[in-house]
Amino acid sequence: DSAGEEVRAFGSRVTGDLHIGMIPTLTRAAVAPALEKFVSHYPDVRLHIVEGYSGALTDMVQNGDLDFAVVPATEGRVGLKSRLIVRDREMLVSNARRGLKSFAPVRLKDCGPLKIILPGRGNVRRRNIEVYFETHGIEVAGIIEMDAMISTLQFVLCSDWVAILSGLICYADIGRSIGRIISPIYDPPLIAEFVVISPARRTLPTQAQLFLEILEAEIARIQDVWAQTIQPAVFPMRPRRASR
Repeated sequence: DSAGEEVRAFGSRVTGDLHIGMIPTLTRAAVAPALEKFVSHYPDVRLHIVEGYSGALTDMVQNGDLDFAVVPATEGRVGLKSRLIVRDREMLVSNARRGLKSFAPVRLKDCGPLKIILPGRGNVRRRNIEVYFETHGIEVAGIIEMDAMISTLQFVLCSDWVAILSGLICYADIGRSIGRIISPIYDPPLIAEFVVISPARRTLPTQAQLFLEILEAEIARIQDVWAQTIQPAVFPMRPRRASR
C-alpha cells in the first residue's frame, strides 16, 4: 500500500524544464511572489527565466528558445499566438522636488514641457506614448532614450527628468518614502496592454500553464491594491475574470 501511494504521488508530480521570458514591467514586483508560490508547489520543475525587452523576447519565442513570454501588445507575428493578461494604467514618475502629490492624478498637458525618459523606438510602449503625446498636445522639452529600468528609476530619483511607467512596475513604491512620486495619468488615462505570446502550433506545457495561473493571480492582486490606493474615478475596480 505504501509503495502504491508513493508511485501515485510521483506520477502526479509536475516536472520538466520551463523557459520563460519576462519584461522589466513584471520582474520588479510581480514575478518574485509568483516564483515563490510556484517553486513551493512544483519543486521538480527546472526554471529558466530571461529578462528582456519585447523585441528580443518575441524573437526568442519565435525561435523556440522560450515556452512563452509576456510582452506589450502589438500587431503580432506569423507563427505566434497571443492572449491578453492585463490592461494596466500608466503612471508619471517624478522626483518629489517637482511638487506633485503621491498617487494624485495628473493631466500630462498640465505638467509640460516635459524632460522625459522614453524607451527606445523598438519598444511598443514608445509608439503608444508618442501617439498619446501627439493626440493630446503634450509638450516635450527633451528626450532621453533608455531601455534600462533600474537606471531610469534612479535617474528620476536624482534629477528633474520624468518617466512614464506601468503601474505594475510602480507598485513596488507603494508605502515607501524614497523621493519618487507616482502620479496616475488621467483625463484621459494612458493604458498599456500586456499579452502572453507562445508558438502558435504548440500547446503550452503543463508547467507553463500552472506558472501563468499563479502569475496572473499575482497581477490581479496588484491591480486590487492599486484600486484601493487610487480614487475609484481614476482607477475603477474591475470584476475579476472567472477562474479557469
